[in-house]
Amino acid sequence: LGAVPGNAVHMPGGQFKAPTLSLSGDKAAEYFRSIFAAKLFLATAGVASDSGLTYPSFADLQLKEAMIKAASHVYLVADSTKINKSSFTRLGSLDMIQTFITDDAITETDVVEFERCGIEMMIARCRRLAHDFRFARIDRNQFVRLGAQPFDDGNDAAEFLFESYCVRSRARAFPADIQN
Repeated sequence: LGAVPGNAVHMPGGQFKAPTLSLSGDKAAEYFRSIFAAKLFLATAGVASDSGLTYPSFADLQLKEAMIKAASHVYLVADSTKINKSSFTRLGSLDMIQTFITDDAITETDVVEFERCGIEMMIARCRRLAHDFRFARIDRNQFVRLGAQPFDDGNDAAEFLFESYCVRSRARAFPADIQN
């Protein structure tokens, strides 16, 4: 995204985690404590009405809390396989998020439950592409890239990271089958 004219990319400090291509730790959390953001697109390992948002490790909880506090609007981006699942650590309840972006495999019962909690639901029709990535259209100009990538959380337990990020639509940026 940094190569696209008009985009500015800011990165927090901290420890680089190669499996997730992310930065974490105290320095990263401190960075987010001193900024304000209009939107946060947040991933999770599990989301359920009873357990809230959960993650496989304590390592990133302070960072995620700081990111949530910095944002005016929090979008949870998680595919339907994360729904009604709980991971090892709890970040907090569902009232931390305003909008939930997920795929069209979510059940109607789950949609009703999340809406009952005051969460706006954005359900995307997904298309499978070659590299096991899915792109979901949010609106005319925005897409969310949905993909699952296995990683080892250090405890020799196979976990899945749901990567998400929002990008501006550009004709050369997406495969032809999702540009429409």
